[in-house]
Amino acid sequence: MPVIHATVAASVEAAAQQLTDGVARALGGAGGTVFCLHDHVAGGPDVVAGLGAVRVLGADVLAPFVLGGAALGCDDIALLCDSVRAFPAPTPTADDPETVRLWGLRDWALSHTLAGLGVDVGGWIGLAEGADPHTEIDDGASTHWAAWAVELSQLSSLAFPQLHSPLRSGARERRLDLARGVTHALLRRDHLRAARLARWLALSAAEDRGAATEPAVRQVLAPALDHLDAIAVDQPRTLMEAALARCFLPEVVR
Repeated sequence: MPVIHATVAASVEAAAQQLTDGVARALGGAGGTVFCLHDHVAGGPDVVAGLGAVRVLGADVLAPFVLGGAALGCDDIALLCDSVRAFPAPTPTADDPETVRLWGLRDWALSHTLAGLGVDVGGWIGLAEGADPHTEIDDGASTHWAAWAVELSQLSSLAFPQLHSPLRSGARERRLDLARGVTHALLRRDHLRAARLARWLALSAAEDRGAATEPAVRQVLAPALDHLDAIAVDQPRTLMEAALARCFLPEVVR
C-alpha cells in the first residue's frame, strides 16, 4: 500500500507542476492561447493525477479566470467539483489538526473565489466545511515576523483581491516585515516562500497608493521578482506565485 500511495503522490506532483506552469503562462500571456482548465486536465495522460493537481493548486488554479480574463466554462466547473470529490479535505477528526486547519482555510479561499465567479459550491462533496479566516487567524500584530511570514506563505492562496481576511489586513500594516520575510527567504534560497511573500507584499501595495514610495516596496519587491524570474526557471510553482505578484504590482513599481 505505501508503494501505491507513493506512486499516486508522484503522479499528482508531476501533474501539479504541469498545471502550475500552464497557469503561470496564462498569467504572463505566453503563447497567446486561452486558458482552459478542463483541457489541461482531461487532455493529460493521467486524469486522476490531474484532479489531484487541481486540489494542490486550490484557488490559484482560478487565477487565469479571476485575473487573466479567461472564461470559466461548465466543463471547468464540473472538473473542479470532480477534483474535490476525488481528493476530499481531511475530516476534523484527523490526527493532524494543523493540516486540517490549513486545508479548511485553503478551501475557504477556493469556495469564495468560485463564488466571485458566480459558482455556487453548495452540495460539493469533499470541501472542508466551517473554516473562516476571520475566526481562525488573526492579523499577526503580536507575532514575531518570522513566524508570521511562515503563516502567510502557507496561505498564499488567500492573497487574491476579492478575498478579505485578517492575514490581508496584517500584510497591509506590516509591509516592512513582509519585505524582511522576502529578503530572508531569498538569502536562504527558499524561492517558493520568497515568491509567496512577494505576492502578499504586492497585494498590500496595490491597496495603498502611497506604498509605491516605501523602501520596503520599491527597493525589495520588483528586484526580488526579477531575481526569482531569472533563477527559478525550473520551478513552476515559484514562477506562478511571482506571476501572481506581478498581476497585483502597482504600475509605478514595475
